[in-house]
Amino acid sequence: GRRPAGEKKPLFEFTPKMKKIILFSGAGVLGAAILIAVGLFLYGRTSFDVKSVTIEILGPREIKAGDRAVFTVVYKNGGRLPLADAWLYFNLPENSELVKKAGVEEYESGKLKISLDAVSAGEESRFEIAARIFGAAGEVKSGDAILSYLPQGFSARFESKTSFTSTISSVPLVLTFEMLENATAKQDFSAVLHYVSNSGGIFKNLAVKIQYPNTFTFKTA
Repeated sequence: GRRPAGEKKPLFEFTPKMKKIILFSGAGVLGAAILIAVGLFLYGRTSFDVKSVTIEILGPREIKAGDRAVFTVVYKNGGRLPLADAWLYFNLPENSELVKKAGVEEYESGKLKISLDAVSAGEESRFEIAARIFGAAGEVKSGDAILSYLPQGFSARFESKTSFTSTISSVPLVLTFEMLENATAKQDFSAVLHYVSNSGGIFKNLAVKIQYPNTFTFKTA
């Protein structure tokens, strides 16, 4: 219609066609933003970050040789996806003896595996493993644990690893030999075995087994 008297004409005026184009463009931008937001949401629900699954071993830093030591494996699924077919592999230090426990399979000497089935999103659990560890005083003993699993929707397996070290602080019984460092052929010599108890208890039915080279001939003890 006509403009009121004295009203200035605007420098630019949208035509009805231009208004429709702007309206459709705005709707398209909004739709694209919604699709991107939905895509990011779905990606976050289906993506997997191996760093979200953690595992650690809690145990004594010092161990008396032969004593029962308990190691606690703490594992957590901090991601959004549940973990299926989860297995815990635990490798004991050398010269260790597993204290038998239900659900723990020793498939090789010192190598253990435990079926954990499924680990839910956000779940944190613990599993205890007890063993007797043998070695010399001051010896550093090490072991490790591996958590193997299948994140939901994935066909490839993932692993999370950790390790631990403990030091043998003392041994209950110390054995030392006193003997010649060098000997000639057919020479007779004696060896003295010294044993010292560092234990506060009493050793009952104690026996010593001595192995010597095939070229030696045992005479008397």
